[in-house]
Amino acid sequence: FPKATFILDAAEVVESPTLGLPNFDVKGTFELRGVKADMHLLATVNRRVDGSVSIEAHFDLDRTRWDVLYGSSRFFEHLGMHLVYDLITIELRVFAH
Repeated sequence: FPKATFILDAAEVVESPTLGLPNFDVKGTFELRGVKADMHLLATVNRRVDGSVSIEAHFDLDRTRWDVLYGSSRFFEHLGMHLVYDLITIELRVFAH
């Protein structure tokens, strides 16, 4: 399953964001393995001097929401060294011209 999609439903400016903290509240639908789930995350959006835009977001995905169950202690017992953590950390950086 090499393909995942995110459909942006809404992006709202965070009121009075502190310097260095996310300034947009983003909502959308993430699809992986044919399973769709609503997502909510915070992102930092900056307009650059050359007119381009940079977007950065850091968030965790719980892989079990998309039926990726292999090695999950919530679904299987006695995994020992075969335990696979459910959370996947994503660091996303996008530059657009």
